[in-house]
Amino acid sequence: MKISFESKGDFDVVRSWLKRVTENKPTTALNQIAREGERSLANNTPRDTGETASGWVSEVTTKGNTTEIVWKNNAHPESSVNVAKLIETGHGTRTGGYVAPKPYIKRAMEPVWGNTDNAVKELIK
Repeated sequence: MKISFESKGDFDVVRSWLKRVTENKPTTALNQIAREGERSLANNTPRDTGETASGWVSEVTTKGNTTEIVWKNNAHPESSVNVAKLIETGHGTRTGGYVAPKPYIKRAMEPVWGNTDNAVKELIK
């Protein structure tokens, strides 16, 4: 079986598009999304003291062709557990009690995730 391809013209349009897409624009969009996620998490984190709510930070990292956003909570560095996660999932106490979960992360992040496609598409047009 023989397969052949024939092409006429050049790839200037494709090269131009690829150049625009691979410039720093997606990272810029992801930095904006990262900050939006921090704000949304801070606004939706249940508050007793507000310390956990104010502890949200994000990192945008690139390795090879992959860029990702990571959200972390740096509140309570003295604790050996992730307090933001304990609020989300509930936990036992030292005295045998139980603190019920207060789910907030998914609710906080759904609008951020929903805007991600559009934010990146707008910047690479």
